[in-house]
Amino acid sequence: MIIDKFKGGIGTSSRKHGEYTVGVLVQSNYGRRDQLAMAVVHIGGMLNELLPLCGQRTDNSEEQGSIILVFATGALLLSHQ
Repeated sequence: MIIDKFKGGIGTSSRKHGEYTVGVLVQSNYGRRDQLAMAVVHIGGMLNELLPLCGQRTDNSEEQGSIILVFATGALLLSHQ
């Protein structure tokens, strides 16, 4: 699994608020490094310039892949939520 040419894969997280819990399961395998952004700052281009200096490849092949998110909660929701 690869995310923006970094190690990716599957991850989980959950939070409890009062008596309710929300959980998330994410399976990711997508992206090009030059599109990587953190906190709205596009750092992918900067990484592509720096990584060859460290001996790493900056292959920007075709976009492909997928991301699957599963949300679960014990909270009471309306049908439109």
